[in-house]
Amino acid sequence: MFDFFTLLVVILLLMEALGGVLLVGWWLQRRGDNSLGWWALAHGVGVLMLWYGWYAVGSSMARMRYAEFGLLGILLLAVVPTFAYLLLRLTRAEAAVYQAPGQRTLFHYAVGANPEQADRLAHDLLVALTDPDRHFSLQYQPIFDAETRHVMGFEALLRWHHPTRGNIPPDQFIPLAEANGSITSLGRWALETACRTAQSWPHPWTISVNLSPVQLQQYRLIREVREVLRATGLAPERLQMEITEGLMVDITNQTMNRLKALRELGVRVAIDDFGTGYSSLQYLERLPCDTVKIDRTFVVAIERDQAARSIAGAVVNLCHELGYNVVAEGVETEGQLQILAELGCQQIQGWLLGKAMDADAIVPVFGENPLYEAGREPKIVTNEGDTTVEVGAEGMHLPAPAVQ
Repeated sequence: MFDFFTLLVVILLLMEALGGVLLVGWWLQRRGDNSLGWWALAHGVGVLMLWYGWYAVGSSMARMRYAEFGLLGILLLAVVPTFAYLLLRLTRAEAAVYQAPGQRTLFHYAVGANPEQADRLAHDLLVALTDPDRHFSLQYQPIFDAETRHVMGFEALLRWHHPTRGNIPPDQFIPLAEANGSITSLGRWALETACRTAQSWPHPWTISVNLSPVQLQQYRLIREVREVLRATGLAPERLQMEITEGLMVDITNQTMNRLKALRELGVRVAIDDFGTGYSSLQYLERLPCDTVKIDRTFVVAIERDQAARSIAGAVVNLCHELGYNVVAEGVETEGQLQILAELGCQQIQGWLLGKAMDADAIVPVFGENPLYEAGREPKIVTNEGDTTVEVGAEGMHLPAPAVQ
């Protein structure tokens, strides 16, 4: 068996390792400036423990009967609960970094969801990725100029059509794809499909594609974006990659360098869901981006809540000072649109002017007239071999190409 001093050194080293990992997890969440102080404190405590064990009780405890077994028991009692606490803290840190508003993460599946159901859905997701064109699709929500109401671009929204469960919401399958690593291939398919669709449009509208934090950690991301642009022929300035505001919690040098590399390609970068709880003016100032999208939680109360209006106005003014374009999400009433236009918001996105639509509905609706009037939803009907687009209850018809 080990002597007392050897066991004490082992305990000390384990505590140092666990303390270091816990401090890293704490630092990721708090981004504190006193991390070195905590490290110094941990080492100081370790030195004191070593001195006390060697000079005070080491020799006397070493002569005690079964002292080694007692120390091993103390070691297990100290390590096992610490590891359990460490696992819980890291899963919560993962949820804070990767969670978008209202989105389930690996933490939710670990502590609350049905494991068998999650595993089955994850398996079905991997099967669906073997033929993504059959199981997945993209819908495109238009983005409008706040003053002229002309279409400026579209945001690609990923959809999964499960053969037995129907449509699976993105907040269910995206965390699974991030957890098992399949988000890389799924994101590549979505990016290539969106760019190919945008290249076929009659107007140079922009296309926005969401970028997962897991994708942003991949070293081959820049190369894949360059390959997709080359393969589809889409101009880089027409592509915009959207990152969630939660990513700002864990901004690293590699993350910054990849975002800068995207912009060097000519691709625009947008911060999505700004104002949902992770905002930091320091990160906003140094983050290489072009567009800030104000979250719908501010927009929905902007008519009745003066505080929400003041906050939205402050965000718009700040973004203008930094040279960013501003897009307001979730615009559903004329009052919201007018207030945002008065505040200086350049673009809006929401159900007031346009819901998400399939790719084959874009050209019939907006091909001849990029102005979309409020309250009119596109509906494609077929009549004697020709496709006509009926917009809203007023029955306004726009010409469309014949069905092939």
